[in-house]
Formats: sequence, structure tokens, C-alpha cells
Amino acid sequence: MTSLGSDPVRGSAHSTSRSGRSNRSGRSGRGSGRNDLDSSLANSTNCANLRHGYNSSSNGYIAGKLPLPDDFFPVPQLSNKEKKYLLGLAKHACKEVVYYSRQNDGPMKWLHLSSEDGVDVFQGVDNSGTGSQQDAKALTYLRGSCKIHATIDEISDFFKLDTSEKLSGFAQTVGKDLLDQKTLVTLATPTPDNPKHYVAVKWTAVESPSKLARHRDFCYIECHDEFIDTNTKRRGWVRSIHSIRLPFCPPLNRSHGLVRGSFYRSGYIFTESAEKGCVDAVHTLHVDIKGNAPNWLKIMIMKRRIKNIAQVDRHFQLQRLTQERLLGDLELPAKERVSRCELCETRFGLFHRRRLCRKCGKVVCNPCGNEFLLDYAGAGPKKVRICLDCSESVMYGLSVPMMDAGGQIIEEEHTGAKKIEDGDIHPAYDESMIILENQHNGAKKYDESMIILENRHNSVDDNEYYLDNEDGNGIADMEAAKRMNREFEEMLKKTKYLWRSTTRAYIS
Repeated sequence: MTSLGSDPVRGSAHSTSRSGRSNRSGRSGRGSGRNDLDSSLANSTNCANLRHGYNSSSNGYIAGKLPLPDDFFPVPQLSNKEKKYLLGLAKHACKEVVYYSRQNDGPMKWLHLSSEDGVDVFQGVDNSGTGSQQDAKALTYLRGSCKIHATIDEISDFFKLDTSEKLSGFAQTVGKDLLDQKTLVTLATPTPDNPKHYVAVKWTAVESPSKLARHRDFCYIECHDEFIDTNTKRRGWVRSIHSIRLPFCPPLNRSHGLVRGSFYRSGYIFTESAEKGCVDAVHTLHVDIKGNAPNWLKIMIMKRRIKNIAQVDRHFQLQRLTQERLLGDLELPAKERVSRCELCETRFGLFHRRRLCRKCGKVVCNPCGNEFLLDYAGAGPKKVRICLDCSESVMYGLSVPMMDAGGQIIEEEHTGAKKIEDGDIHPAYDESMIILENQHNGAKKYDESMIILENRHNSVDDNEYYLDNEDGNGIADMEAAKRMNREFEEMLKKTKYLWRSTTRAYIS
């Protein structure tokens, strides 16, 4: 397998002269083994140059604008061999992202930088010894971690951008700095048997936070998959991105002023948490943003993106709020008669103003409430205040009784509120391990799918056998586990048959 320390998929060794003519044809590179895709991809580079504004009859170029049209990149038909190679690369990258994101027992040494907006930010030093000194100077490693009150299923569905609402939610959270994004090739889509798996080649343009640096763009392969971390024996989901070079997606430096950067072992990792109703979220970025930007600017660009992961938690809170009924203006109780905050009992005065919770109607102070921007009552975006108790109930998906203007609890049949007993509160994830279903036979261990899960409930201890087969990084090789499961079941059938035969012989 090609090392992920450098761009593993390269286009043809192609350069364009001032007149726009190609100086080399799309032939395979020397000594790289698999540095080029088939010549059918490389031959499309000239078409790409024309679309970007390079013209053989003139020295100029067409000034570009974003967003790009959908047919901007002339994507050729990929052969089965090329698709297989890209799929193997995506699966390999997924494991690398999970392994390199570990705070402990991984190849990275993570140094704490700050804790901002609920996100712990770390800068990393690669101790794996796989890269050169030049790579170490160019690459910047950042890692952000936080808690998100959601399930693995909710998280994977959030990143499945198949509706306008999901695209909007993505753009308002982790995609705030995106200027444009195109899906060039879709290699794998979710299926009923594997609903969380997805592989595609994408191009994206990212806004620079400073006028001192130009915007960046990236061409990368994106992969969604499930995994089981054998260190914690918990289920997880990963969205990995890793840069590749393709001849039909050349740099847009001259046409659009974008500097082509590179992602390595980057992405989002979500694992089931020991804390009720939460997942442990990690966003890791190993980036070479190229150009001559100073190191402090690189950190600023990456830090802004890293901290966006906290917005995912707020997104789910907003989503749950919009699904519940909030109090209208006429239903709010009078707040003047309340002298103390109904949560912390702070006395109201000049520096502690009264605020009303739109969900339960309690009168609270500023620190005891959170503001949310909701499309309230169909009247457009409006700021509403929700007290901390109701905010917590939104995080965990619980319901809090609502009070009317007279301070009386509104009956449950009018609000849809559900009375929840302590025994009914369960973690947001399924704590059971999962029996795995075999899909491929004879594939190499490290190139196989990470995880395809089937919903059967068994305890972790009962399935310890299936965690024995793992790679050196402590990530369970799920395809091998499924093969072992099949062999184990076949062995049980044979044992059962032999036991019956022996019993019959003994009786007779």
C-alpha cells in the first residue's frame, strides 16, 4: 500500500507553457509504481486547462469566480481498476485518521494549546518517524476535542449531505469557511446493509481568515465508515479526508487565485462516550497549506476550523428545540413579580436583569439561560432564551413541563411532553457489541472495509473473540472479524453435528 505520508495518487507529470500547450503527455511516472492513474484521466488535463481559461492562442487567462459551475471539472469515466485503487486508498486513510487522532497510545504527541468555546485544542508532533524533516516543517498538526450530545446514528446522518436542510446545517457549523465544494466522483454510497459507508472524490475552496493570505483549495478523497476501537471496545464513526492529485482537477492558482493545499490523515472521529447521551468528538487536521504563509497564520486558519466542531452540538440542540413547542408571547408569565432567579436564586437588580425561558416560562438571570436563533412560529429567525435546565433537557432529549401565565403546569396532552422516569433514561448509544456479517473473502487485511455492522445485541464479553484480530494500531479489522465469525459458526455447526452423531451412537 502506498504510504499516506505523501500524495499517493498523482496525475500525469504535466506542465503547461505560457501558450497553454502541454509539454508532456499523460504517461505513467517513473519508479513510482502507482503514481499516475490511467492515461484516460491524464488526457483530460488539456480540456481542464481550456475550461480554466488557458488558451493556446493567447497568453492571458479568464478571471475566475466562485462558486464554480457544476460541470467545471471534466471528469472522465473511471475504470474498475482505478475505482478499486481509490476505494482501497480511502479505507486505508480511514484507519490512519483514527490511529493518528489518538491522544494516547498513538504516534502523535499532543501538546495542549487552549480551551476555547468548549473545545480543547492541541498541537501535535509526529513521533512515528515516517516522514522527512522537510515534511515535518511543512505540515501543521492540530487536534480539537469536545463532547457532543448526540448518537452515532445522528452524527453520521448529519454528514450525509443529501438534502438542502443538511447542506444548510453543515454550512452553518463545520462548513462556515467553505467558499465552494464539488463532488467529482462518487465511489461508494450507503446501502441497507452498510448505511454509514460513503466514498467520494471532492474539490473544495476554503476562505482565508486573513487578507494577508490567499484562499486555499483542496482536492481530496472523502470516506465515511464505522469502526471499533479495541482499546476502549466502543463503536465509532469516522469521516476521513486525504488529498490526492488528479489530472482533471489541476490547481486553480492562475485562473482563480487559489493556492492548492494538502490534507493528510485529517477528519472527524466520533466514538461512543462513557458519559450518558454523548459521543466523544475529535477533529484532527494534518495540513500543508502551501504558499509562504507564516506559521502563526497557519495555526489561525486551522484553529478556526477546529473550533467549528463545537457548533455541531449546538446544531443538534437547535434541531431538537424546533421540534418542540415553545411558549408564545401571550403564554409567558409576568416576570416583574419574581424577585430572584428561579434557578440560582440571585436577586434581580440593575446588574441582574430578568429573562423569561420560552420553553418552561421560568424567570431567570442572564447566566442561567442560553440564547438560540430559531425560526420561531414561522416568523423568520428570532432570538429566544432557554434556561439552563431546559437546555440540558434538549441536550439529552428529555421533556420539561411548561408553565402558563398563571404559573401552572400545562397539561401534557397539550404540549406533547412525556413523563420520564429515571429507569427510562438510557445512553444515547447501544452499549452492546455487534456480530459482524461476512462480505469479502481473501482480501488483504489492511485494505479491507473497516466496519459493516449488523444490529444484533450481544455483550462485549461474549464477543471478545471478534476483537482479537486487529492491526498494529489497535483498530479492529472488521472484515477479518466477520470471516472469523463465519468460520466460528461453521465450526459450531460441525461440532453440533458431531455431538448428535456421537450421542446417537452411544444410545444405540
